[in-house]
Amino acid sequence: MRLLSLLSVAAAVVSATAAATIEGATPTGTSTIEIQHLTDGCEAAEIPCEVLAAAEIADQSPAPEVIPRHLSNAQRLARRLPLKAPHRRSAHRRHEDLPAPAGPSTVPEPTNTFRGVIQAVNADTGVVVGYLSRSSFSGAQYRYQDLASAMIVSFKMPLGSIKGERMEVVSENSDITMFEYLSLVQGRDNTDGNLAEGSFHYAYLSASESTPAGSPGQSVGNGYTSATNTARLAQSSVWFYDANTGDFEPQWINLDGSIAPTTVFTQSTALYVGGDVGAFVSRYPSPVTKLVFKFVPL
Repeated sequence: MRLLSLLSVAAAVVSATAAATIEGATPTGTSTIEIQHLTDGCEAAEIPCEVLAAAEIADQSPAPEVIPRHLSNAQRLARRLPLKAPHRRSAHRRHEDLPAPAGPSTVPEPTNTFRGVIQAVNADTGVVVGYLSRSSFSGAQYRYQDLASAMIVSFKMPLGSIKGERMEVVSENSDITMFEYLSLVQGRDNTDGNLAEGSFHYAYLSASESTPAGSPGQSVGNGYTSATNTARLAQSSVWFYDANTGDFEPQWINLDGSIAPTTVFTQSTALYVGGDVGAFVSRYPSPVTKLVFKFVPL
């Protein structure tokens, strides 16, 4: 599926009317996602009731404008937006800051840049339930909402490739502005950095600093830790994309370097991955829905 019309290629906010331009998709408004009832049964959910209550209030208010990071100052001027802060350099450059002698030149591999939104589809029914939202729960973890609230993401793949592995994905309009990479972050109640069958352990969809491809969770800055002051591990190079199918999947790496079973699911519109959804529900018995992600190019 493709979006057939856009207000602007560099739009910071996807128009609510754009939902009608996706072939075969049903517009996912609040009546479908039921964001006005987030707190129903929240006592049994992983996410605290007070966080859901705050989100319900925020959902009734106009969303603040989020300026895409990629806009140049010329583009910002044209839109009457604030300019980027100038890059400041120290007046006294230390010896170690001086440029290293030029080595043999290398030609970077040509790449294609993909921009779009991430669709959340019920894994059992194939029904589109919403889109990865630019608006997080209290700056800690991402959720899904309707298309009007969709996060715009971008990533690069080698020129001519139809599949990408262990990629980093940049969020262009997220409200977690400190960290640009769409990431997985270790769950609050996890006892270690592993996901496995038989374990309730899980990870949030959040934002973080960059981590190496194929590495286990790293102690880097991330949205959940910044919002809660709870130290959690994060992974950013986790995304797999198949341009033929549109499948867009995250993959968690365990502490021993092994690939963990990774299922995407949602509870109270919050987005998670886990190694055993049944074990998660046994601990947090509020209803969950297994999801698959699809990338929809802009």
